[in-house]
Amino acid sequence: MELYDVINSRRSIYNFKSDEVADEVILRVLEAGTMAPSAFNTQPWEFILVKDPATKIEIAKMREKILRQKRAIETAPMLLIVAYTPNEKLGDDSFASCFTAIENILLALAVEGLAGVIFAFRNKKLKEFLGLDEGMQIAAVIPLGIPAEEPGERKVIGIENKVHFDKFKGGEVK
Repeated sequence: MELYDVINSRRSIYNFKSDEVADEVILRVLEAGTMAPSAFNTQPWEFILVKDPATKIEIAKMREKILRQKRAIETAPMLLIVAYTPNEKLGDDSFASCFTAIENILLALAVEGLAGVIFAFRNKKLKEFLGLDEGMQIAAVIPLGIPAEEPGERKVIGIENKVHFDKFKGGEVK
C-alpha cells in the first residue's frame, strides 16, 4: 500500500474478531512505532500489551460510563497501552511524542489488515493497576485486532475549513 492510500483508508474500529494476532505481527507494528520522531530523540514511549481477559475486563470497568469504549476494550484480543515518563525540561513534548509513535502504529496496523482505536485514558486507577513507576503517565489505551465490522464512510471536514495562514482568522485556504 502507498502511504496516502493507508492514510485515506485507515479507520477507527470498535468491534474486533476474537482471533488472536500473532506476536511477530504486533512486534513489527510496534517497531514501526519506535521509528517515529520524538522531541530531542527522547523516545519516551513504553508499550504495555494486555492479552489477559481478566485484566481487560478490569480495565473495561474503568470505562463503565463510556459504553462504546468499554465494549472495544472487552472485545479486542489485545490492548496496547502507551505510557511515558514526562520530562520537565520538555513540557508537553514527551506526551506529544507518544502520538507520533501512535500514528505510526495505527498506520502499520492498517497495512497488516488490523485496526485499532485511540482512547485518551489518563487515569490514576489504571496507572496503579498496571504498576507503572512513580511519575509515569498513560498517553493512550488502544484496543486492537482484526476488524469485525466494515467501517462506515469517513466524514472529513474539508481542508479549506481547517488550514489557516499566518493567523487563525482571515488566512483561510481559498
